[in-house]
Amino acid sequence: MGGECNYLLRLSPTTKQLEFVPDHEWKTPCMQAWREEDIKYVLKEAEKLLLDTAYRLRLPVKHIIRKERAVGLIPGAPTIYEVLEELAITVQQQLVDAPLPFCAFNGGGDVFVDVGNKSLGLEALMQYLKFTPSQGLHVGDRFTESGNDSATRDCCSILWVANPEETDFLVSMLLKDIRASRAQPYIE
Repeated sequence: MGGECNYLLRLSPTTKQLEFVPDHEWKTPCMQAWREEDIKYVLKEAEKLLLDTAYRLRLPVKHIIRKERAVGLIPGAPTIYEVLEELAITVQQQLVDAPLPFCAFNGGGDVFVDVGNKSLGLEALMQYLKFTPSQGLHVGDRFTESGNDSATRDCCSILWVANPEETDFLVSMLLKDIRASRAQPYIE
């Protein structure tokens, strides 16, 4: 899953390379109904809010990155965490009446606004894989109010990690425990 909930990749059994899963195979009807003009509106307003807030905070802007379903601001100078928080929270509060769900988040060195959010993506992914919430585990590093993982808290179990090394360590432990539990059946 990528772009919060905007694309899904799978491994091709023939080429052994990643390929995009067609939207109609995995996106929910609600996600498939998003209108292009609403997507453009959310991104245009988000970009304006990011730039206006950066100006108000006297934060130089190195780049504005526009993607098909996201817009991001890269600061032009080193900045503190709280400035990035202010950018993300301002967008969250000012776009509250947006025609589509979105996610404005502090990425640690940038701020991005994506159409949709990980909650929608996770629900669509579980539906695609025919998983129930009790079978899912979301691993993330941004569960704060301005983080892009916070929306997943109500979808399934979560694992809050600090970095990729911690993810590797915890997933290795989890897989070891799963293998051990399969080897020794639980008897009441």
